[in-house]
Amino acid sequence: MRKGLFNSDFYKNTSNREQIRQRALQRLKKGYLLGKLLYKNRADLYDR
Repeated sequence: MRKGLFNSDFYKNTSNREQIRQRALQRLKKGYLLGKLLYKNRADLYDR
């Protein structure tokens, strides 16, 4: 009984971790793309 509970908890935790990792990756991608855009615009401003 205890072993079964532990296993289900473990799987729950791993799926949570996976979800958090996915969200973090998405945030990184968004931040990277936004940063690239901002950098481009800043460079254009300085070039003028």
